[in-house]
Amino acid sequence: MDPGPDDLLYGARPMKRIMLAKEIDLPPYHLSIVARNLTDRKAQWAKERESGIPGPETKRWKDPAPDDPRGSLIIRVDSAGAVVASTSCGLAHGLLPVDDRVLSAHHGEIRSYSTDLREYRTFTSLAAFNDLHTLRKTPNGVLVASSGTDSIFEIADDGRKIVWSWWAREHGFTTDPNGVERGPEKSTDHRNFFYNTWQRTTHVNSALMFDSRTVLATFFHQGILCAIDRASGRVTPIVSDLRRPHALRWSADGKITFADTGRGVAHRGTISGNRFIKENSIFIETNWLQDCQYVNSMWILVDAEHARLYFADLEQNILAYDQFDADWDFFEVSLIGA
Repeated sequence: MDPGPDDLLYGARPMKRIMLAKEIDLPPYHLSIVARNLTDRKAQWAKERESGIPGPETKRWKDPAPDDPRGSLIIRVDSAGAVVASTSCGLAHGLLPVDDRVLSAHHGEIRSYSTDLREYRTFTSLAAFNDLHTLRKTPNGVLVASSGTDSIFEIADDGRKIVWSWWAREHGFTTDPNGVERGPEKSTDHRNFFYNTWQRTTHVNSALMFDSRTVLATFFHQGILCAIDRASGRVTPIVSDLRRPHALRWSADGKITFADTGRGVAHRGTISGNRFIKENSIFIETNWLQDCQYVNSMWILVDAEHARLYFADLEQNILAYDQFDADWDFFEVSLIGA
């Protein structure tokens, strides 16, 4: 078991809560901050848009030092809108509350943190893990999207067994955006390496158990929400023409939600006969809606472009928002006690 920093506000900076509606209660939450150098990252992405897709790049992976702005934070925000705890880590993406702890997806491992972020232990670490993204609960354990290896794994509740796995490169997705053939490379310990986004054939970034036969997933490069048959591995597109989709979830009322990230739109609806039947959507002014969820008749929306977390109703009225440091690069919010 590894202790966290003694300072519970390590790396955290003041935030500001803006209330636009009266007499509403907002939930406490954990939030993952991928990095603290968003200005530099945006400049690099702008350069890539001008010069085209960069070539493949493989580096040795090493967690950034705690004071390195390329490193991550996980923070806890209370119901009054104050940061009450934080911890630094090498890379933090998806968050999942399980019992009295919170699981966090990192580069090559899933960690189990105490809710006060004072300590953590490794829940599981596999050689196939690389740039882990979302974590979602299943009846058997946890479903994790391993974006760096274009794969999905269902891990048993105790973290010791792979219940099910799927590799995009074994099921028709064999070339990266530069047209280079990529193999599954199952014998490699991928935890030791960093692969840039353009080496990945799908950059699968969220996965969700739909039923006992089907897993849903979002493919960043293809811009699709798709269904994966658990037995055959066959992929069926459900929604196409999305801009960098993310954040598949079950809502509290049994609907599917996901983010059409580049358009700033969150969708909520049902899936039937390989079709998504939209019930409602919400739009915010952003080119980067990283995360969304619908809980207790309220939308929770993570605007990574402007370092904001919005609370909104079904009529698209913004009820409140939390404004954070403009250099924080957000990934996912996990509500506490929802």
